[in-house]
Amino acid sequence: MHLSDIWNEDVYNGRVVTLPPINVRTTAGLDLRHTVELRLSNLGNHYIRIEHDSGELGLHDIYQGFRRALPIMGEEKVTWLEDGDGRSWKRLHEFANEVLEDLAEQVGNAELSEWYADLQKNFHVVLEIRRARVRDAAGDEREATGQDSAETAGQLLLNPITSYATALEEWTRRRVPEVHNLCGDAGYDTDMIARTDNTTLVVLPGSPNWVYLGEEEKVEFVASLPPLLQRWRQELRDRKNALDKTLKAGGLEKTKRRQVEEDRMSVARHVADVRLGLDRLHSQRLVPAGVQRRLVDRLYEAAGLTRYEDELDEEICEVEALYDLVAAHVGVVEEEKARDEEIATSKYQGRMQAALGVLAVLSLVGLFDAINQFTQASAADRVPSVWASMELAFVLLTATAIAVGFWLTGRRGGKHGHGV
Repeated sequence: MHLSDIWNEDVYNGRVVTLPPINVRTTAGLDLRHTVELRLSNLGNHYIRIEHDSGELGLHDIYQGFRRALPIMGEEKVTWLEDGDGRSWKRLHEFANEVLEDLAEQVGNAELSEWYADLQKNFHVVLEIRRARVRDAAGDEREATGQDSAETAGQLLLNPITSYATALEEWTRRRVPEVHNLCGDAGYDTDMIARTDNTTLVVLPGSPNWVYLGEEEKVEFVASLPPLLQRWRQELRDRKNALDKTLKAGGLEKTKRRQVEEDRMSVARHVADVRLGLDRLHSQRLVPAGVQRRLVDRLYEAAGLTRYEDELDEEICEVEALYDLVAAHVGVVEEEKARDEEIATSKYQGRMQAALGVLAVLSLVGLFDAINQFTQASAADRVPSVWASMELAFVLLTATAIAVGFWLTGRRGGKHGHGV
C-alpha cells in the first residue's frame, strides 16, 4: 500500500489487492466503470475501495452516486469488465459482500464471521470535486470554491445519505446545514473538507493531484475505523455474554479458580491489545506533522469515533467487573468446599480414633492378663514357651504402634487445627 509521506510507515502500512474493474449499468442504460481494491492494513482497518472517475457530473449524477452505496438503492446491473465469469449483482454492497466471502474461503483457518462486515451499514462515500464552475444570475461563470459548492448545492453535498427515495431530486427539500469546514489551518480559503455520517466532501481548487491523494488517505483512514472499533467492542461483548450464560446456567459450581484466573489473563491481554490499538490511532507517530495530525483528529471527531471509544471503555469495565464477580463467587464456593472437607475429615478421624481406642484397650487387657498369669505361675512355669513369647511380643508391638498412632494423630490435629 503506497501511502504519501504524511504517514509513518512503521506505524501504518499494509497491502493492496487490485481486482478487475467492474461496470455498473444504470436503469437509464449508462455504463459506469469502477475500479476495485481491497486494502488490508496492519492496524486492522481493512476496507473495499470502489472508485468511479466520472469526469463531468451534474447534481443528479452526484445524487445517484451517493445513493449507489445504499443497500436500498434501486436495482442496477453490476458485472466484471475483464475476465467476467457471468456473475452479476444488483447492487454494489452485494458485490462487496461476495468479495469478502470469497476471500474468507481462501484464507486458511478463517471463519466467515471474522471477516464479514455489515456493508449495509458500514459504508462511506467520498466525493472529490477537482474542478467546478458556478454561474451567477447574470449568466457569468467563474471557478467555484469550496464555499461556492456549499452555498449552491449544500442541500445535497452537506447532508448524509438517507433511506428510500420518495421523490425525484428530493434532496432539494432538505435544509442546508451549518458548514463545518475541517480544513482549518491545513488548507487555503478556497478549500473545504466537510463530513457527514456517511459522506465526505473534498474540494481543493487549484491543488495538484498529490495534495488530493493525501487528503483522500486521511478521509479513507478515518472512514474505515468504525467497523474496527465495533469489532473490538463485539469481541468484548462476546466474552461478557459467555460469562453471563455461565452465571445463569449455574456452571460456576464446576468452575475452578485456576480457570477463572486463566480467563482473566486472556481478557487482560485482549484489553491490552485494544488499548494498544487505540494508542496507535491517537499516536503522534502515526502522522508526525502537527498540521496533518490535527486534520486527522478533526475528521476523527466529526466521525463520532470518540463515542465508539466511550462504548469500548464501558464494555471493558463491564467485562472486568463481571470477571471480578465470578472470581469472588468461585472463591466463596471453594472455601465452602474446603470447610466441608475439613468437617468430613474431622469426623473420619474421630471414628478412626475411637476404633483405635477399642483396639488399644483390648490389647492392654491381653497384656495385663499375660502379666498376671506370669506372676502367679510357679517358677518352673514362668519359663515362657516359644509361642507364648511370640504372643507377648506381638501384644507389646501392637500396643506400641497404637500409642505412636495416637501421638502422631494428636500432633497433626494440633498443628492444623482439625487434623487436616
